[in-house]
Amino acid sequence: MRGMFSYSGIATKTRAMSGKLLTREDFESLASSRSVAEAVGYLKQRTVYGTVLSDIPEEHLHRGEIERRLSRSLFHDFSKIYRFCNLKQRSVLELYFCKYEIQALKGALRRIFNPAAKAERIGKEDEVFQYFSNIDLERLNGATDLEEFLEALRRTPYYDVLAQLNRREKKTLFDYEMVLDMFYFSNIWKKKEKLLKGKERELMTQVYGSQIDMLNMMWIYRAKHYYQMSAAAIYTLVIPISYKLRKRQLQDLVEAEDEETLLEAARRTWYGQRHQELTETDLELLHRQLLWRIYQVDQHRNPYSMTAVTSYLYHKEQEIDQLTTILECVRYGLAPEELSTYIP
Repeated sequence: MRGMFSYSGIATKTRAMSGKLLTREDFESLASSRSVAEAVGYLKQRTVYGTVLSDIPEEHLHRGEIERRLSRSLFHDFSKIYRFCNLKQRSVLELYFCKYEIQALKGALRRIFNPAAKAERIGKEDEVFQYFSNIDLERLNGATDLEEFLEALRRTPYYDVLAQLNRREKKTLFDYEMVLDMFYFSNIWKKKEKLLKGKERELMTQVYGSQIDMLNMMWIYRAKHYYQMSAAAIYTLVIPISYKLRKRQLQDLVEAEDEETLLEAARRTWYGQRHQELTETDLELLHRQLLWRIYQVDQHRNPYSMTAVTSYLYHKEQEIDQLTTILECVRYGLAPEELSTYIP
């Protein structure tokens, strides 16, 4: 009863917002568009994205600008939900917001390591960053090297962990992104114990524990497959948290002699038992399917909890990713039937 009282407003708000997510018919119409301009016209006229796309000039219909504006819709929704939250619920959302900050930091890092990259900058119109973030956005957007990048983070919790990495002689974009991901999951795993209790803590443990396990499995595979890293080096990349992936199973994955041995070890895990024909592609697919199922089931079983919020934000994020992909496929002239795999 207490949960229903605390979350009735949020549950009602997120249900209403969920009703405005795109349907399969919307995605099929977008996939059938003859041009990006036609697809954007559809989004303007028939979807909630009309607000953020209404004044976009024809010459700005490139991926970066469209993706930035679609993300602005997500930030608007985040702000709407935040206003419905009490102090404890806001603390959880502020912790969740760290995910968006890290996305912005990764974009800045890609520009530094590859000046030709078209990673978009966070604009001043993205008010949610102005309100929630301590990052110096002006400095971050203008950073052309790692020293300037770090200076933009001086008043944030990211500064110390990245400054420590920056002191190493050899570091890559991959190293910076891994450190940020490890910080995010370690931080949220630790703080959820203080912010939540009972059923809500259990739900968040399930969502993030499964995500950490699957990410560790994928990172181990990629480290071996793409970078031929040693077991000792791979251990430094592993998020030091486990949920259903046991320590012995993690060791078997890291120390596997070849890819087939690694995939066989993955099949013996709790996750592999539910998806026996594991390949690299299947690991990616299993990760997405698992998260989708967890959010869907928990949202229905526990509508009066923070799951109502995190589930909505997850589906909105997935929708924007799918939209961006479909618009790029339309740009390059893929036939509608070729786009079917991107339609949810």
